[in-house]
Amino acid sequence: MTTPAPADNVEPAQVGEARQAIQRILDNLPIYAALHTLCELRIFDRLARSAATADALADWATPEPDRSRDYLQRVLRVAHAHTWTPRTPDGVYHLSDLGHRFVTTSSASAQGAVMESALGKRRLGDVNHVRLLSGGGTQEPVWPIQVILRRLDLFEALYLLCELRIPDRLEDGPASFHELHAWCRQAVDRKSWQRTLTRDDLRRLLRIWRVQEWVSQDPCGRYQQTTVGHLLISAGPVSMRPAVMIYALRPWWRSLATMHTTVRMGNPVLLAGRGSVEGLIADQPPGAAELIAAYRAHRSASMAPAIADAIRADTGEVRHLITIGGDAILLSEILLRLPAVNGILVAHGHNADAAARRLAQSTDLFGRWGGGSHHGARSEIPIRFHPLYLIPDLIHDLSDRDARDLFARVAAAMVLSGPDSVLWIVASVVPEVPRPHPSLAQDLLQMTRTRHGRERTVVEYANLLSTAGLLLTATFDMGDRTIIVARSARDRPPTLKEQRSMLRAS
Repeated sequence: MTTPAPADNVEPAQVGEARQAIQRILDNLPIYAALHTLCELRIFDRLARSAATADALADWATPEPDRSRDYLQRVLRVAHAHTWTPRTPDGVYHLSDLGHRFVTTSSASAQGAVMESALGKRRLGDVNHVRLLSGGGTQEPVWPIQVILRRLDLFEALYLLCELRIPDRLEDGPASFHELHAWCRQAVDRKSWQRTLTRDDLRRLLRIWRVQEWVSQDPCGRYQQTTVGHLLISAGPVSMRPAVMIYALRPWWRSLATMHTTVRMGNPVLLAGRGSVEGLIADQPPGAAELIAAYRAHRSASMAPAIADAIRADTGEVRHLITIGGDAILLSEILLRLPAVNGILVAHGHNADAAARRLAQSTDLFGRWGGGSHHGARSEIPIRFHPLYLIPDLIHDLSDRDARDLFARVAAAMVLSGPDSVLWIVASVVPEVPRPHPSLAQDLLQMTRTRHGRERTVVEYANLLSTAGLLLTATFDMGDRTIIVARSARDRPPTLKEQRSMLRAS
């Protein structure tokens, strides 16, 4: 079931294509890390001997297969989706012709190129490590391995474009080479890099940026802004710059660089000695904290139009929007588009305090929002008339047990709120039949940065909801995300005794 996209959610085709091109480069990082992991664990060499199940591969490649099995299966799911190691219906993996190219003893083995490109060997921000790309234009190579390695090199060039804030300079107007070099020198001085950016360095970068159409030149040779560049300026709620820059932070880059060790040991290397990725993020320097906040703002602002459009089109008489685990930006952006709806943000701790401050600053939302009551880390689920409960980009952080617990508390509140209550879960949903899809990259990020987080299929969501007393009734496609719709599975209203019990449980 697909929600039609009203005008509020439509951007020009050229902008959409540019946004997708940037996202493909970002999604390639986890996919490359998965390929590197399989090479590091010699999975291709093992399958060259004979086909094998995931259990057999875990027994062969890892010291603690019981702990590593789920991690390896998720990497193998990517390998199956990209046809490196196709899986038969009975769960047996074998090598494809493409997979044979990663076997160590192959005469034309690509394993050396994969291992040489390891993320752990790369130094983001060092222009000497940015490789000039073979071929011209933006057309990608035909050979899938070259596509992965080329996008890896493109990320480094894209990162430097954002780090040096070239789009910010060109947004103000065209610039000559000398003006851009002076701008870059100032940026390097602010960052206290160990080496300066020479004119030859900038010429090399401009050659890549121009070929990729991230910058362009006018007839006079001055460099000017492009559609892609406009998407990477610092200002603006839908800028993709935070999504690019955040991969350079330790919770992202190092988690991918150590994926092979995470899979081998069955535990995220990044979290060794730490409670959670949130604790690691809290330890980042102030500049990193600002970047993470900007990245989360970008995610919320990019989701809000589609969610608001879907609410207008499909939910009828919604009076209260109750967001669980979202943030103030998402709620405020939706409410601004839906003037007849009031909002409640359910959060806890510093998130709740920061959200309340932000919402209070919006005079357009005066009297239209509130905060859910909370104690400790367990927030209470409000009960309202004609409510839509919205859980955006949260369930992938939770284990199955914690997800069921949250769904059960929402289900209890929905029953008490009346038969018109509905739950929407916004998530990146893994296809039932694995194929290249953004959710696979997101799942690998969750695997390496959380202890129990994961992206799930629609069937897995349906099973979790069912155990909590909810029934999955529809799905709406939002591009890289899906809205999963659920309603109460009860066929009768609760008794007074049950209502009291539900109130205590919620």
